[in-house]
Amino acid sequence: KLNGRELARSVGCQVPEVYWVGRRASQIPWDRIPPEFVLKPLWGGGSEGVFVVSEGREQLKNVPMSRGELLRKLGPYRWPIRWIPLVVEEHVRRPDGSYGFVTEFRFHVFRDVIAAITCANESKQLGCYTADWEPLEQSLLVGHSLGEVARPSGLEDMRDIVLRIGGAYGDYCRVDLFLTDRGIVFNEFA
Repeated sequence: KLNGRELARSVGCQVPEVYWVGRRASQIPWDRIPPEFVLKPLWGGGSEGVFVVSEGREQLKNVPMSRGELLRKLGPYRWPIRWIPLVVEEHVRRPDGSYGFVTEFRFHVFRDVIAAITCANESKQLGCYTADWEPLEQSLLVGHSLGEVARPSGLEDMRDIVLRIGGAYGDYCRVDLFLTDRGIVFNEFA
């Protein structure tokens, strides 16, 4: 995931600020971490071991979350995570500047072709679109219902960034971007 960030940065895309990277959550310098942050393993997927914290709550599960509670919650993940590096990074804000779930735009790209765009919020798929923002008739993920998402104001810039990343990557990848109060921000490859 750190290499993906560097690739995104190399093509001119903003990335969340990294506050800490390490293997032991007990060594996180909490005095230098703001109250709004994301903690996630650098390997893996499906939001396993990911904690999005703002306003004293873990946003993915919508439960109260202190830093002490977060360390206790990491307990079930210790056996794989003790060997997997963790990152604590900036919790990006919505376009209006508030914290909470930021819609994630997931671009499915084959080198220089955007095959589809899916939108996710609160870990649920909200919409599937063509590169021109025409709705697809079917969800790309089994068991997820389709909804409608307004065409993002930065779609053209997002497509440009994604095509530069896809061209540099040279194969299929899913590029996940956020539209935030400071513009387009790279989240990760999948």
